[in-house]
Amino acid sequence: MKQFDVCWATGPSVGGRRGLVVVLQHHDFEAIAGVVVAPMYLASELPAFEQLRPQLKFKRQAYIVAVDRLGSLPKRQISPAVGNLETLRYELTKAIDLFFSGF
Repeated sequence: MKQFDVCWATGPSVGGRRGLVVVLQHHDFEAIAGVVVAPMYLASELPAFEQLRPQLKFKRQAYIVAVDRLGSLPKRQISPAVGNLETLRYELTKAIDLFFSGF
């Protein structure tokens, strides 16, 4: 699994809900049992929040990546990738930096 892969959480997910997640940790840390992810919500489920919750299109649907709700899941609870958001690296990295550093 690579950084920015989009996967389904197959067990209780981040925030207690199942759904799509984005892998945030770099694939160089594959030996770690857990994977740091941010949940994806349909844009109608959760409001965008400045640069902290990037809005994007995935499979023709509008989604919000909730970086402020990130968590770690065991690898066994994450499906194989169904897509990748590498083209949004800047926006996702900026949201992570904003969340942890304030800028």
